[in-house]
Amino acid sequence: MGDYMSVEHEVKQAKKFQWFLFAIIVLLIFAIILTFIISSVAGVDVWQKVQDVGSKIPFIASDSDDEQEETELGHYEAAIKDREADIDDLQTQIKNKDDQIQELEEQIQEYESQINELNDHQIYQEESVKKLTNSFKEMEPEKAADIIVEMESNHAVQVLAQLPDDTRGSILSAMEAEDAASFTNELFNQ
Repeated sequence: MGDYMSVEHEVKQAKKFQWFLFAIIVLLIFAIILTFIISSVAGVDVWQKVQDVGSKIPFIASDSDDEQEETELGHYEAAIKDREADIDDLQTQIKNKDDQIQELEEQIQEYESQINELNDHQIYQEESVKKLTNSFKEMEPEKAADIIVEMESNHAVQVLAQLPDDTRGSILSAMEAEDAASFTNELFNQ
């Protein structure tokens, strides 16, 4: 009988504990329902608040948050791919511009080389004209006139332009009138 009493005592205590636990749970549920009702009447969006709080608690967040994160991740990945494509395009443009710059630099070097050659040729030609001019200064006007008439027209005009006025006048007067007029016109047009 002692054992029976002890078992009965344990059962009574278990029932008291269950009743106490049940009473607390019922009161808690009642308090939650009452809070929802009062908050709803007060104009507070209770479901939104519950979702906000629930989304912050791990493992309670809804699947929609996961879907939203996946969607955002997809958008970010697409944006990254777009940026990478833009970077590739810009790198291609940079390479093309570098190639154009290289070509233009080569053209500049070629033109500078041509300019140097032309300058050298012009200097040589000017020196030749000076030497010829000095030679014609020393000649008799009749001989100088005969030689100048036989020269190429542009060379003859260059030599005549370099001669002093009195020497040029003597040589032109030694020429036939037609040749002298032609050279004089070319001197004016120079």
